[in-house]
Amino acid sequence: MILNEDKRRKNWNKNYKDSKGIESSESNLLIVIPTLGREDQQKAIYQFPESFRDRIFLVTKESHVNLLKEKNPGFNVLSISDETNGIAETRQKCLDILPKGKIWMIDDMVKFQCRNDDGRVTGHITDEELIDLYNTISEGLDIYPQIGISARQVNNTFMEFKKDVGRCYSTYGLRSDILEKENIRFDDLFSKNENIKLYEDYYVTLKLFSKGYSNTILFEWIFNHSHNKPGGNSSFRTNQTQIDSAEGIQSEFGKNYISIKIIESYWKDMNTRPEVTIKWKKIFEDSLKKVTTKSLF
Repeated sequence: MILNEDKRRKNWNKNYKDSKGIESSESNLLIVIPTLGREDQQKAIYQFPESFRDRIFLVTKESHVNLLKEKNPGFNVLSISDETNGIAETRQKCLDILPKGKIWMIDDMVKFQCRNDDGRVTGHITDEELIDLYNTISEGLDIYPQIGISARQVNNTFMEFKKDVGRCYSTYGLRSDILEKENIRFDDLFSKNENIKLYEDYYVTLKLFSKGYSNTILFEWIFNHSHNKPGGNSSFRTNQTQIDSAEGIQSEFGKNYISIKIIESYWKDMNTRPEVTIKWKKIFEDSLKKVTTKSLF
């Protein structure tokens, strides 16, 4: 589905009421793809037309730069320290080394699809559809500080253009200048406790909600993400890592908003694992009540 400008503008005007507003940004939308150990398995970058290469940045550890360049000639490759520990630090360093403004972060194994007018998902996204997604994210980041994309497995649950206040992971647009202004970092929890290596993307979303900012999730496009592949920036998930991370994010936002239960696990070497359930909308709406209460006094 290709949205014309009038339809897109009409959709953006349906913003979540009472959400904290943001100033528009004149910055160009830059695409950043953190990657490690998958030098010859890149998926995300090769979906984009060649004309986009000047705005795409692969980010990897110093010791992997030459091989990544060799396997993917013609792409911008930026380096971060080999001492970078896990995905939370990696995502934050991606933001730190790029100009502040509009950033589209995409995990290296993500692939995109588009939804037809009749609601069915296309098999392969075209250049025109992907360019339209890029433009939509760029325009949306003048209204929201975070723009997510629907995951394939939940896309048929919502048939509208977008849905406000939801979880983002694997790929999303961000206003890194607003994160800096509000002192929100992907590695906040990790910097307090290095055993908290997961949920860094949930943390950023929840911090935005807690400060009165809505986000939105686009449903005319879909992402698929191949998991359990060799390589990647995420830390190896042990049961203890899962527990520490779940308890860490729960401690940050409270048991009223995040609950933990132990479920059966089919992951290798892990019979059970903790699963977090998050009340995304309640965190956001309660933050608006706090802002209203403060303004009365």
